[in-house]
Amino acid sequence: MSVPGTQKENQESAHENYQTKQIASWRLRWLKWSQICRRVPTSAINANIKTISESRLGTVQRVLVEGRSKRDAEELMGRTECHRAVNFPGGPNAARLVGQMIDVTITEAMAHSLRGEVLVKEGALAG
Repeated sequence: MSVPGTQKENQESAHENYQTKQIASWRLRWLKWSQICRRVPTSAINANIKTISESRLGTVQRVLVEGRSKRDAEELMGRTECHRAVNFPGGPNAARLVGQMIDVTITEAMAHSLRGEVLVKEGALAG
């Protein structure tokens, strides 16, 4: 014979135990991740970022235009397919480029972004 409410209390207790184990599991994962991050010097990470960015110089990247650049209202900002930020002059038709995929030639590698020029295909201006 069961006492009323005992089954509910057991379910609540089991749920609390599950939550406690989940929290402990996440804490352990976070601790392991933070230890790994401390072992990798920031200078090594920045050097790797610089190498990757410099490897993009002179290439044509497909960019999704997200909007105006944060630092210069005359420029647009977009992201490459590998999620790198690219700033470039928007020109007179800047507003219509937002939300579009365009080709940008990378001209400069900055610390955490790239700079480029919109690639204009032959015949695109004729009309």
